[in-house]
Amino acid sequence: MTRPYDRYWGKADAEVARLGGVPCHLAVLHMLDVAAVAQQQVEQSPILQSRLGRRLGVSEDRVAVTVAAFVALHDIGKIDARFQAKAPDAALALGVSLDRGIGLRFDHGAAGFGHLRLDLADVVKRELGPGAWPLLQAVTGHHGELPKRKSADDEAAWGVARYRQQSLSDRSARAALFDDFVSLFRERGAALPLAIEPTAPLVLQLAGLCSVADWIGSDTDYFPYSSALPPLPSYYSDCALPRAEKALAALGLRTAKPACKSFEKLFGFRPRDVQDVTAALELPQGPCLVVVEAEMGKGKTEAALELAGRFLTRGDASGLYFALPTMATSNAMLGRLERVAGSLFDGEVNLVLSHGRRRMNEAFTRIVERGGPGAAAYHDEATVVCNRWLLGRKRALLGQIGVGTIDQAMLAALRVRHHFVRVHALAESVVVIDEVHAYDAYMGVIIDRLIEWLGALGAPVILLSATLPSATRRKLVEAYARGAQFDPTEVAQQPAAYPLVTCVSKVGVTEHTTLAKPAERSVALEVLATDAPEASVLPRLIEAARGGAMVAWIRNTVNDAQRAWDYAVTLGAAPLLFHARMRAIDRASIERRVLEDFGTSGAREGALLIATQVVEQSLDLDFDLLASDLAPVDLLFQRAGRLHRHDRKHRPKGCETPRLLIVAPTVDDAALLRFGGSGHVYDRATLALTLGLLEGRTALSIPGDIRALVEELYDESRRSARIDAASNRDALLVAETQRKAKLDERQLNAQKACIAPAHFDPTAAERYADDDDEAIQAFTRDGQSSTLLLVLWDGDEGVGRPLEGGTPWTYDAKHPGAWRVAQALSEQTLSLSVYGGRTFDRGARARGEAALWEEWEKRMGEFLVATGQKGVVLVPMRAEPDGSWRGKVQMKGGEYRRLSYSKQKGLWFVS
Repeated sequence: MTRPYDRYWGKADAEVARLGGVPCHLAVLHMLDVAAVAQQQVEQSPILQSRLGRRLGVSEDRVAVTVAAFVALHDIGKIDARFQAKAPDAALALGVSLDRGIGLRFDHGAAGFGHLRLDLADVVKRELGPGAWPLLQAVTGHHGELPKRKSADDEAAWGVARYRQQSLSDRSARAALFDDFVSLFRERGAALPLAIEPTAPLVLQLAGLCSVADWIGSDTDYFPYSSALPPLPSYYSDCALPRAEKALAALGLRTAKPACKSFEKLFGFRPRDVQDVTAALELPQGPCLVVVEAEMGKGKTEAALELAGRFLTRGDASGLYFALPTMATSNAMLGRLERVAGSLFDGEVNLVLSHGRRRMNEAFTRIVERGGPGAAAYHDEATVVCNRWLLGRKRALLGQIGVGTIDQAMLAALRVRHHFVRVHALAESVVVIDEVHAYDAYMGVIIDRLIEWLGALGAPVILLSATLPSATRRKLVEAYARGAQFDPTEVAQQPAAYPLVTCVSKVGVTEHTTLAKPAERSVALEVLATDAPEASVLPRLIEAARGGAMVAWIRNTVNDAQRAWDYAVTLGAAPLLFHARMRAIDRASIERRVLEDFGTSGAREGALLIATQVVEQSLDLDFDLLASDLAPVDLLFQRAGRLHRHDRKHRPKGCETPRLLIVAPTVDDAALLRFGGSGHVYDRATLALTLGLLEGRTALSIPGDIRALVEELYDESRRSARIDAASNRDALLVAETQRKAKLDERQLNAQKACIAPAHFDPTAAERYADDDDEAIQAFTRDGQSSTLLLVLWDGDEGVGRPLEGGTPWTYDAKHPGAWRVAQALSEQTLSLSVYGGRTFDRGARARGEAALWEEWEKRMGEFLVATGQKGVVLVPMRAEPDGSWRGKVQMKGGEYRRLSYSKQKGLWFVS
């Protein structure tokens, strides 16, 4: 028997039809495929069964099929002539003839929700429950954006009058489909109608679950096209559900089982220091936040992983995401997680590196190449793989173990398309945020909102820091408590204990510390006031390096780091320079060298590293002698944590004890708050107050001084008192006023970028940004940046090549090898912040070759956009005799700037 909705296609492929295959997949069958995937996802996850069942008011044995009933309606907007016109050949194959072109701009998700509200409102309320509308918004928003509450299907939306008759047939088909779906799923045990008013966490988690189910249910490897007309119950039972089970097993998203192991079995050594506290911590039931504060290099990572293992084992989560400040720290953590994965899980486990340059990571490439079903056969414990399906940018957090930059997690709390997929992924994870102190005011607001949502979702969260101000700690604790909807006891305003472990749960806030006083380590401190830093510092550092010491100078700006590198070269040294203003391919190479030379197992034959803040956090580097530009005192402690990080029997002469050399402005410049480039990176009042805290000190005691000095700098009342007592009070007051104004501005901008708080209606958001690289960059960071692709320009041939030369790039986006070209291009790009308050517009035209360059630029630009790399500025470069390259770029506003690039130095501007 032909049903009125059987003549509507849901998936179509002209290429399949050309090869003689079935040209389309019926919409009704695709909708059941996706529902089956959703049902299998819930049935395979005790966490989803428990949490979704509680929020839906449904018993755990009925929650999966109830969720499937809603998900099945996700594509009801495809039962519409306007959508069918997008593939008229498929419509013709099903016996429907339509004019071409009318459906090209049709949004079937929004229209589907509109159809339900306009045509089926009464029956929806009766059959699904009066609270069903937010859930229907969730499933019809599976393409990235929840449809708005207002009608998406008024008379004007129909356009041409001759389609109104067709609309009557569509409405009849949708009504029949709705009735048959309700009957099908109710017979299978769906608890319909619902008797609850959905909460915001439920809406977003369902939206994410439906999107993932749609991606999997659209994969023809598991769900082949069919235009047959089977009975719906038999198709769902005999085809859709078995295929969904097979697809999920092949993808292996979260199939490895947690392995309960003690701290000693996880890491091969007994816990010490703060690890004693975390290992003995009795984790309360329900949503839980743990904040671990301990000095640098004392094993916070191992403490967090042991805690995460316990959360996983008792069923609070099925996966783990480890968020770090930078790509370099994420890359370093990848290896540590790979080593411990076999102790956290039994069976094959997907480990995903999540940041924009992961293709450059050789270790991750090996993990990807190792992937595939059955890989665990050659290993006794968990085999670490990465299914290629997870390499999509929006899917990265779905892996069982994820490690990446904090930006990837922040996207769950931002108004970007498909943010709810990340919400869904993190809801089932233990989320660890390392160096939680390291984020600015803008990012801090987003992280607060993220933590609030994680509390609402019931996800365990672990925060790690060595230098966390009490005010920041209180905000983070309050955010989680607000989301989890419990009222903890007041957090201590300025806790004296250090190290400290804070546990936040429904029973309140508990604080734990070590019984024994931590061993103090003294770092010799020397403040060098100079107006010629390179001449004052580098001879001393070079001499130490030549004497066998591993030496570093951490500078606050790329320009200062490059200037120091130039000066060191003129002195006959061969320093290594490490900063972010380099092509991805060069930065990855230098990052490997830094970790090899200055890491745990380096040869330690004497070397000098000049770097920016890229080495400040989370990297396991060990310096014999360290110089640092003046920075806020908490960051100075972080930098000092790289000094004598490991116990070694022998240190070079003159470096037997750790020594930190602070490079500061002269006394006169400091009094006038003249801090050079550092004053653009950190606010001038904070730098001046830090300098005052260091005055008269010859050593820093670690950990003894950490809490005291951090609170002295950041506690508002103490800060105000220090400003009032300063000899340059007036200048400090002006700087402090500017700091607070900028802080307010950044926080307001961040709040505008965030989704609604966890217990407000998230469907009220009116505008989403696309989640391409540009939107991510704009939303997760305060300020603009540009992506440049430096091109070795051959004006004779009118083609561009990689800087190193070789074969010109091809730019056919339809070619099967286009993805390889796109990957190679991505490796050649570099990102940099705005220059002088302006972004980069375009590479300057090569003299006398404007037409050739513009033609090539246009074609390459189209290829970049087609392969997902928007906003890339192409810059023509010429090779120089010294091995560098030189070019010119036009700024927004018309000004031109000359720039140079070398593999050792990176990019710099030529005056």
